[in-house]
Amino acid sequence: MALKNILAAGSLLFLLTGCSAGIIETNGSTEETQAEFPPSMAGMVRIDGELHDLKEGNFRWERKSATGTEVAMTDVASPPQLAEEVVAIQASPNAVIELEIERDPEISVYHWSENRREEKIELTDHQFQVPVSRGRYIYEVLAIWEDGEVS
Repeated sequence: MALKNILAAGSLLFLLTGCSAGIIETNGSTEETQAEFPPSMAGMVRIDGELHDLKEGNFRWERKSATGTEVAMTDVASPPQLAEEVVAIQASPNAVIELEIERDPEISVYHWSENRREEKIELTDHQFQVPVSRGRYIYEVLAIWEDGEVS
């Protein structure tokens, strides 16, 4: 059976407004602390029952406070360049790829050629199907929440 090289290259662009707080206890007293900033959002793909991490690319986080707005961002390589740094995920023809990203965002997936987005992939319930043709495929995952987005 021919195997497909599938690479889920999720260059992640984060833009979330607001912040969450945590509570810690020290010496019997409780105090509120700011959550990790920039936060990290886990993204995975499930293929044939096996989980694989998405590769993080660009991100932008924003949070507002009483003293102003704090922004954290990065500018990294394109999905094809990121794909050079990871081991391709093997999948059989017509295998189903399921995307699992924290906080249940709206998800879009794009197929990339060497230097550009080629097409938007149709998703059903955060899933899409591997092509029948043998080859190496690079995908960009875009996740959108009410308070931001990840590309």
